[in-house]
Amino acid sequence: MDREVVFVTMNYASTEPGTLPVSVRNITMRDTRADAVLNLDGLATDHLTDVRLDRCRLTGITGPDKVAFTDGLRLREVFVNGVEV
Repeated sequence: MDREVVFVTMNYASTEPGTLPVSVRNITMRDTRADAVLNLDGLATDHLTDVRLDRCRLTGITGPDKVAFTDGLRLREVFVNGVEV
């Protein structure tokens, strides 16, 4: 089973028309222990911005994170499977 501890996707098929830009920003995850990966998927025209992970330990990770069109990703004291990234 695939699980993400942070899952943000703006890249999905929508049947709703619209012209307003999407804005997702200032996401912070702190002091977290999880058996999961990151999935941060912005749009080429509307990036995710200012995502921070502080003092997090992610374990049991067997596949890569997906990070696309994300600006300002900051990792501080983040460990994946025991290795600081």
